[in-house]
Amino acid sequence: MIDALIIVVAALFLVSVLVSTRIMRRSLSALTPEEKARLVDPAAATPIWSFMAMVAVLAIWLMLIFVVRDYTRLATPSRSRHSCSSAPRPA
Repeated sequence: MIDALIIVVAALFLVSVLVSTRIMRRSLSALTPEEKARLVDPAAATPIWSFMAMVAVLAIWLMLIFVVRDYTRLATPSRSRHSCSSAPRPA
C-alpha cells in the first residue's frame, strides 16, 4: 500500500513540474520580443543544475524507500504515539 502511494506522489510531483514548465512556456510565447529578451537573457545564464539536483534528491529518496525497506519508516511520515499532537500537555 505504501509503495503505491509513494509512486503516485512521485508521479504527481513530476507532473506538476512539467505542467508549470508548460505554463511558463505559454506565458513566454505571449510576450513581445523585447519583453522576452529582458526576461530570458538572465534566465539563459542560469544552469539547469538546480532542477537536476531536485530530480536527483527525488531519485535517491525513492531508491532508499524501495531498496532499503527499513528506511521506509523514516522516509514516510506516519502517525505514532510519539507525535506532537498526542504528547501530554504541561499543567
